[in-house]
Amino acid sequence: MSEAKHTPGPWVYEAGTKTIRSKPANYWLATMNSWDGAVNNEANARLIAAAPETAAERDKLKAVNAELLTALQAVIERFQIEIDILTDGSFGDVNFPEVRAARTAIRAALPKAGS
Repeated sequence: MSEAKHTPGPWVYEAGTKTIRSKPANYWLATMNSWDGAVNNEANARLIAAAPETAAERDKLKAVNAELLTALQAVIERFQIEIDILTDGSFGDVNFPEVRAARTAIRAALPKAGS
């Protein structure tokens, strides 16, 4: 997981001051005022205030995804080994639709070269 490069959360929106602040440190992060008459300041502020929790959940999902990807790769490899054992290697590369779909998902999930 990447280290946060922002003020640590949680962040809260304080409607009375129209500010977003970190808790418990009470750092002022932003003021939600509108000079153009926008009526969605509070909704925007609550969305912004949820950013640290959203980022933390994203990082958790990335970790879970990496674990699932590793498990899926292992299952596909083991399946191929079992087919090879059962057919003395004469079956070749397993090409069932489910296996193709799993291999496609693995390729899509792997980081691209050079990125």
